[in-house]
Amino acid sequence: MQDYIDKNQVEIVPETSANGYRTFYLPHNAVKSQKNQSLNRIVFDGSSYSPGNPFLNEVLEQGPNLLPEILATSLSRRLHKQAIIIQEAFHQPNSHHWIFGGMVSIG
Repeated sequence: MQDYIDKNQVEIVPETSANGYRTFYLPHNAVKSQKNQSLNRIVFDGSSYSPGNPFLNEVLEQGPNLLPEILATSLSRRLHKQAIIIQEAFHQPNSHHWIFGGMVSIG
């Protein structure tokens, strides 16, 4: 979790909200890797909810099915000798960094 805090992907919040807004928590667990028992990964549970309140997966905006584009992109990658790999793109919701010389905005 410290890695998420260091990257500003999560923040520590007090038990009670000082600004009067409701506070929601996303439950998480550490899961050990089967190959390397010393490595853990954090798994968030977006389907967890408290009675009378919606769960995160229910209120998130749903988009189009991207699986056909993912398959097409994966297959077309085999046509070229070089590829660019972006790590952790989905774990940076608040990131507004520019990459590739300002051509593509992440976030």
